Amino acid sequence: MKKKGILFDFNGTLFWDSHYHELAWNAMSEKLRGVPMSHEELTSKMHGRNNKQVLEMIFTHPIDDDYSRQLSEEKEASYRQMCLENPESFKLAPGVIDLLNELKAHNVPMNIASASIKPNIDFFVEHFQLANWFDPDKIVYDDGSHENKISMFKTAAELIGIPVEESVIVEDSVSGIQFGKAVHAAVIALGDESKDARFKELGVDGIIRDFTEFDRSILF
Repeated sequence: MKKKGILFDFNGTLFWDSHYHELAWNAMSEKLRGVPMSHEELTSKMHGRNNKQVLEMIFTHPIDDDYSRQLSEEKEASYRQMCLENPESFKLAPGVIDLLNELKAHNVPMNIASASIKPNIDFFVEHFQLANWFDPDKIVYDDGSHENKISMFKTAAELIGIPVEESVIVEDSVSGIQFGKAVHAAVIALGDESKDARFKELGVDGIIRDFTEFDRSILF
């Protein structure tokens, strides 16, 4: 049975920027505790989580919202500067534009559910011209109201008028995939071959290397 719409993660999925986030978080970690983040922290405790959760992991205790917001904005400003300084990689992932154009031509409801903060979303909307395919006012981001991506996925689906369990979710992180499975959506995992075994353990519905491999027949 075909699904009624699609929800995209953004960072590491539509835009391959994980390296810049890792560099920015390492700089923040060194500032706050004198050491960069470990490989395990970067792979299992950063991707798919919002900034406050990552900061509290660095501190090993809760922090208040105002301080979290201040540090988050500092980290993201550094990240955005890295993006602008590397124009050769500051572009949507392979196959994304063709897929989005086809989805739009077939009137497939689509939205983004991202752990990014609002300034980053505005940055992406402007530089990637996301309004060509998405309603910027419906993009779901880390506004402090979502405990995790379960809430984000449900809200993102509701805003485009589809049941979340009848959507396709495209994710690259383990936590994002787990949350996608938790809302009973069809989950497509994006990543290289080294992640295949883990993706299969999580019970994903498909694995792609980039969006040229996305099977349109699940939607139209």
